[in-house]
Amino acid sequence: MSLASAQRTVGREWRGVICGGRAAVLRAVVVAWILGVALGASAQLAVSVQLQDAKTVLCEPVFARVNVKNMTGQTLRVGDVSKGVGLSFDIERRDRNLVRRRAGAAGSGVWVDIMPGESKVLEVSLSREYELNRLDSFRVQAVLAYDRMVFRSEKVPLEIVKGFELKRLQAEVPGSGGVMQLYVLDYLQRESSETVYLRIEDPDSQTIYGVFNLGHILRVRPPLMETDESGNIHVLFQSVGMSFVHAAFTPMGLPLISESYAGGPGRKGLSRLPNGRIAVVDGLGAPIRSRESEMGQPAVPVAPAGTVLPQKKKGEGGLLGRYF
Repeated sequence: MSLASAQRTVGREWRGVICGGRAAVLRAVVVAWILGVALGASAQLAVSVQLQDAKTVLCEPVFARVNVKNMTGQTLRVGDVSKGVGLSFDIERRDRNLVRRRAGAAGSGVWVDIMPGESKVLEVSLSREYELNRLDSFRVQAVLAYDRMVFRSEKVPLEIVKGFELKRLQAEVPGSGGVMQLYVLDYLQRESSETVYLRIEDPDSQTIYGVFNLGHILRVRPPLMETDESGNIHVLFQSVGMSFVHAAFTPMGLPLISESYAGGPGRKGLSRLPNGRIAVVDGLGAPIRSRESEMGQPAVPVAPAGTVLPQKKKGEGGLLGRYF
């Protein structure tokens, strides 16, 4: 008997007590006991879910934080499928259809012991497990299977939207035999701030190799993008406190550097040095030092001169393409 049906039955039986005598009382006691069993079962585990961001751009990684409270009286090993303890998600699209799990996905991959009376928060990458690759509105629900029972969280909203394009650059990957790569800067309004993203994709097949959150942007001055002698992409934009952020990635989406520069009078720009590298310069074209280097923390080199990057074939997924 389900919890809802037990509640309805108890209501009917207690109404019957008024005019039904001893038999009605007995039936009401039995049904109340059944209801108590149902309530006890539902109270063994408490599951809730929160999303890192309820609004994301297309292909941005989506993370869920699942809070599990163990009231079973025994150790709960989440992820131990052999004992019937598994964590999954029901992700419902606007048309009420469920999002499919990615082919070959091995489940949430969460292996953690939760002691009796203990609560733990489990972080799961939904974009690795489910095909969240379309613009739509969703409702996400965590589902925890335990001892042939299923415990569900409340549903929380998720919206995947298209960012607003700021700038794009198409460039050839050195040593690739003419393969082109497209770099796009988008921004998204979240609450009271704007976040800038770098998207790397194949312009022919539209394969997306990664979408990267670069941080908060102030759109006082337009962002800049340049590629260096190794094909790495460099981005410079104005951030909070009027500071500037310089970030660089390989054509396949591997992060190479992220450093900040103090604001103040004069423009900041990107300049190609004689050896082909990219440097951040002031309004007169002179290279300037980052905050990290001024604090004695040398900036990570973007790439040694003459670095040869791995080649890729058109239409193939990159290092991150299989996930996002």
